[in-house]
Amino acid sequence: NQWLLEVLPLEFVGNTLMSDESLLEYLHNSPRRFYSKSTIRQILEAHPWIETVELSLHVFPPSLQVEIVEAKPWLIASIDGVQWLVSEKGNFIEPVSRVAGHQVKFKSLKTLPSLSGIETPGPYSHRWAQRFQLGLQFAKDIELAGSVPFPVGNYDLLPNGSFVIRPIVTENSPEV
Repeated sequence: NQWLLEVLPLEFVGNTLMSDESLLEYLHNSPRRFYSKSTIRQILEAHPWIETVELSLHVFPPSLQVEIVEAKPWLIASIDGVQWLVSEKGNFIEPVSRVAGHQVKFKSLKTLPSLSGIETPGPYSHRWAQRFQLGLQFAKDIELAGSVPFPVGNYDLLPNGSFVIRPIVTENSPEV
């Protein structure tokens, strides 16, 4: 099994944001050199844009099918002055500043809502993780409820724990 990557062709399935070439490059750039099915899975699941990996060994024609579920950017969260892409599962993907030079094919960031107000100055600044989870849950609840009557541009968590939802276009759009 340790020679799988060297002997068998890999067939990637489910990758729309990342090319097969960039995935192969990511595997080859790993410090690990003995590739078994479990090692390939571990390496690929460590990639910030990959949520899960399933591997299937095919006898004829001989190949290793790599089924990928990619992280889907859902919103942008501002933390410590850095804007992070956050997946639908609530995982940090990577800073927005790195996306431009990345090998990931991605649609416009302008379509993603942002989550701000996570950080609080003063004695409660250490609670950003709790505020992040609160903000994510609120945004998911709004989405599950059928959203609001306008495209959301920003979920702003206020210091007192309440939210302001701002539209993408501020002209003629209400603030909730």
